Amino acid sequence: RVPTTWYQNVTTTTDENGKPVYTISEQWLQRVKEVVDYAYNQDMYVILNLHHEEWINRSDFPTAYEEMSERLKQMWVQIATYFKDYDQHLIFEGMNEPRMIGSAEEWTGGTQESYDVINALYQAFVDTVRSSGGSNKDRTLVVSTYAQSVEKNAVGGLVVPKDDHVIVSLHIYAPWNFCGPDDTRADWGNDADKQELDTMFQYLDDTFVSKGIPVIIDETGCVNKNENTSARVAWFSYYLSTAKKHGIKCFIWDNNETKNGFGLLNRKDCTWYYPEIIEAIQNATK
Repeated sequence: RVPTTWYQNVTTTTDENGKPVYTISEQWLQRVKEVVDYAYNQDMYVILNLHHEEWINRSDFPTAYEEMSERLKQMWVQIATYFKDYDQHLIFEGMNEPRMIGSAEEWTGGTQESYDVINALYQAFVDTVRSSGGSNKDRTLVVSTYAQSVEKNAVGGLVVPKDDHVIVSLHIYAPWNFCGPDDTRADWGNDADKQELDTMFQYLDDTFVSKGIPVIIDETGCVNKNENTSARVAWFSYYLSTAKKHGIKCFIWDNNETKNGFGLLNRKDCTWYYPEIIEAIQNATK
C-alpha cells in the first residue's frame, strides 16, 4: 500500500464557466509512478490511494458533497488515466479514513449524513475509474466504511457499489488501548482478548465475506510499549491467523517509529527491529 497525499501538488484554476479545475503536477505523477514501480516491477500487488487529503477529511464533511465529488472525480480521472496500462497488480483505493475531523463523531462511527456522502463519493470514484480506459474497466477498487471503522453503525452504513471488482477496507487496531500509543495497556492474550478478535472477524465474515464481498484490513499493528515484545508477538500471531481463517488479508502499518510507535523495519540498514515479530507474522500468514 502506497499512502499518497496529492493536494500539495495540485494547481487549482477555473474553467470558462468559473468552475474549479484541479490539475495534478506532472512531476508529482512521475514521482508516484517511481514509487509504485518499486513494487509493481517486482510482481507485487500495489494499492495506490488518496491519503490525508485536507479537502476530504474536514469538519463540514456531511454538507460538502458537491465540492468534494467534483474534486474527487477530477483527481481520479487523472490518476486512473495515467496508470491505465498497468495490469491488475495495481489497485486503487478511493479515499483514506473519510470522516468529520474535529467532530464528536470523528472516531465513533459517524452519522447517517456522513454515510450518505461517503457512499455517493465511492460510487463516483468507481464510475470515474471505470470510464478512464485501459485496464481500469475491471481494475480492483477499494472502498471503505466511515473512517475505515469497524464500528457496527459505520459498517452498517456502507453501501458497497454494485461492481464485480470491489474490495471493502477497514483499519482495525484492536483493542486500541493495547495497539495504540497511549500507555493504558501493554499486555494482551487472555481469553477475553481472543474472543474480542474472534467476534470481530466473524462479524466481518457474516457482513461481507460470506456474501462474496472481499475484505482487507489495510492498516493494523500495535506499538512498542517499553519493549513488550512478547505481548506483541502473541497479538500479531492471533490477529493475523484469525483474519486468515476468514479470508481477510492484512497490511501492517509501519510509521518508522520504535518508541511508542509502530516501527518494525529499520530503513537505514534494512534490518528488523523485532525479528521475533516478523517471524510471528510469517508463521501466522504462511
